[in-house]
Amino acid sequence: MKTIIEAKTPVRIPYMENPPAKGGEIKYLTPEEFQKKFNCEYCEGVKVQDEKYGTIDPNQLNAPLERAIYTRLINPLDYLVICKMDNDLGYGLFTLEDINLGTVLCIYSGEYGLGNNESEYSLSQINATKTGGVARFMQHLPIIPYTYANFLCQSTRNSNLYSMLNDIGEAEAEKRIEDKDSIQNELRMTFYIAENCPEKFDYYQIADLKTDIQKSVADSNIFYKIVKINGVELIAMIAMRDIKKNEIIGFSYGNSYWRNHSAIKQPVLFNKQGEIITKKENQLSDFAVKLSQLVEYRHEETEEIKHARLQELERLSAKLKEMERNHGSEEANNSSYNSDEEEYFSDEQVNSDPDNQLIKLINLMQKLPVQYTTDTNLTPSTKKMERTLETASKNSPIKSNIEPQRTEEIEKKLQNKTLYFFGSQTNTQWKKYPEAGLVGKYIGHQVRFFTMAATETAQAKAFAEQLQKTGFDVELKKAKDKPSVVVDLTTSMLTI
Repeated sequence: MKTIIEAKTPVRIPYMENPPAKGGEIKYLTPEEFQKKFNCEYCEGVKVQDEKYGTIDPNQLNAPLERAIYTRLINPLDYLVICKMDNDLGYGLFTLEDINLGTVLCIYSGEYGLGNNESEYSLSQINATKTGGVARFMQHLPIIPYTYANFLCQSTRNSNLYSMLNDIGEAEAEKRIEDKDSIQNELRMTFYIAENCPEKFDYYQIADLKTDIQKSVADSNIFYKIVKINGVELIAMIAMRDIKKNEIIGFSYGNSYWRNHSAIKQPVLFNKQGEIITKKENQLSDFAVKLSQLVEYRHEETEEIKHARLQELERLSAKLKEMERNHGSEEANNSSYNSDEEEYFSDEQVNSDPDNQLIKLINLMQKLPVQYTTDTNLTPSTKKMERTLETASKNSPIKSNIEPQRTEEIEKKLQNKTLYFFGSQTNTQWKKYPEAGLVGKYIGHQVRFFTMAATETAQAKAFAEQLQKTGFDVELKKAKDKPSVVVDLTTSMLTI
């Protein structure tokens, strides 16, 4: 076996019998003691058995992330400490010093290309079972939509981080960051994914907990980015937020990992000091069911099914256009689906995640008069599509907001959408329209309005369109020559 990228091997490796917050003595293991204790050869680089892979020359590493990786390999952090969690969980990784957002902590080291990626110590094509470094001790910490979105938002203010994440030079990164319109589109896409792609996140793992307990859960503070050099994957472990001294370090293992292991284990939740919040052993079967529901369609569909579903999306969109012509429905007029519309959906997302778009179109159809939604042509042509439509309707019940208790939920969703669009807390101030002043279709409804500056008409229009696409009953009006976005909470059609 040969090492294809070298890393400095420390003389001693920090180790503790407890997480740092509990106190205790820091011991230092030699690489030999490390191997004896963990039955694993210490290595912070990458090794291969196949001779076809050549050694990576550091002089060839020119991209920002490649340079950051190499810098870390020759200057490893000496304040990452391996700590024993308990007899069942084994070990975890903690920091003895503060770590800044965007710091490359290490790479996920081990053996590359063994063909066995279901090992407990495997990440992508790297297997750290028999050889590895500190990254192999990172526990699973659930990735939450807010953390993910905030990390990508922060990257648009940091040219070095932005260049690493987007594989571009720092000069180009600075240029892109200065293009506010482009960045705004990126952020909208980021928040769209955060809100509408649950299979990418782990919120379902904490959803049953009380709110105060949810807030104490340590969520993922590591974002891993894969870069391929000479045909070999290197996985950079990057801090996705500021990490405080004594905090546990970890990342989301992902749904594929839990799908492979859910029969025998499920996620354990920790607080930031590494204390176990709950193991929930008695809910193992419930977890497996939740996981299977979340990923069922993502992992069994073929490329042919994906193509058929995309065709169905476009056909449904055309049908809604026809409804609009026959009935004059604004909802149908605003429902056009275009798989090439990168401004709102990336090609990758459309092709990998059409379920959410089907739900959107189903929601729009349910807002139309019944006689316009009973056409038998709306029935999907394949059994798979039929199951998807049925499941989407069942899992996302759409109804008018006629119950008073739903108003608060709808309003919270509106505030979140506003914050996501503008990226500033000061821009989320909606006002309640006085009931005595309501006229026409708004009489007796819960109505909110948001008035912007006269120079922001184009932005107000774009904002209203985004709200409309997600199910809000929205209208753009004028208030003394200023654009005013008006939302009827009572008739907004949202999945809550």
